[in-house]
Amino acid sequence: MSTTQIVIAVVGGYLVVTAAVAFIPAGLARSKGRSFSAWWGLGMAIGIFAIIPAALLPVHRCPSCRETVNPQASTCRYCRNPLTPAVPVGAVEPMNSAVMAMGLAAIAFAVAVVCWAVITH
Repeated sequence: MSTTQIVIAVVGGYLVVTAAVAFIPAGLARSKGRSFSAWWGLGMAIGIFAIIPAALLPVHRCPSCRETVNPQASTCRYCRNPLTPAVPVGAVEPMNSAVMAMGLAAIAFAVAVVCWAVITH
């Protein structure tokens, strides 16, 4: 096998494993009323490390029926009870900023490792 074929096989394998592992934080986030696709994307960006912020997400429940609801919902989809939003519309949650910073740091680290590997070989 040539070096190019080895690199393609390694990168392809990494992407397949990362895509599979990304379902873990996405499933955790969905169970807490968050976007599955957004958290799957974060799982793809920072890998298994996305499980930590997903596990720390607070669970938002309807005060009437105690079902899990979307944090931005104005009414409960189960009992139709009006809800007060946990975060005002347009506000940025501190967790989102921390998650973005972790994602950018992981991407920067990955780029640095790839650059180092290319330069030294």
